[in-house]
Amino acid sequence: MFRRQIIRYNLLVRQGSINVCKEVSTLKDALNTWVGYLGVANEIKAQTAGQSGVSWQVVQAKGRRALPLAAVGVGVSQILPILVMGLLAPTNTLLVVEQPELHLHPSVQARLGDFFNRGLDNNEIVLRSIIRAASDVIADRARGIPGYRLHHFRESEAANSPQLIRNVDQAKAWRLMVSKHGAGWRMHYWQIPTSEGSVIEFANVCKESEREIY
Repeated sequence: MFRRQIIRYNLLVRQGSINVCKEVSTLKDALNTWVGYLGVANEIKAQTAGQSGVSWQVVQAKGRRALPLAAVGVGVSQILPILVMGLLAPTNTLLVVEQPELHLHPSVQARLGDFFNRGLDNNEIVLRSIIRAASDVIADRARGIPGYRLHHFRESEAANSPQLIRNVDQAKAWRLMVSKHGAGWRMHYWQIPTSEGSVIEFANVCKESEREIY
């Protein structure tokens, strides 16, 4: 189940802006490191289960007994495939995930944003992640990460052009670069003002030369 291979990645620890480079020898070690960082489990166990494929068990805290995946909530079962795909993805892979924040606590959502953003503080892109999500937590997590440049989406190409604002709800348009130098793919989304702050509405993902936002 867990292939023996070297998996290298950067774990961005926001407290104190410390970048910690981790290197592990198996997918199992890498997966357990990330579920621990996300705060959803202490250890993940997997074994073949005949015709049903793979049996997953979750150890939520050190010293506790392992529980079936179905007994620990939908969020954990949703996040495991994302972590496994992301960890096994080759360099320069494009990983598209739709609404990864569903059923997750906001603190877990934010740290999942760190998983998507990892690798961009080196001089190469380990994984380019385009996230189709309605979560302001994940979108805001990209602010300040090297390589993830966030700009107003302007009404025209002019540098002094005002930010594009949608008339129906006064939502502001934003453009998020998802490559090291701002080339290639970009994520466009609307930031909708509310009485409690703002809500992020995903718009689209497009290439650098395209300006459509809808």
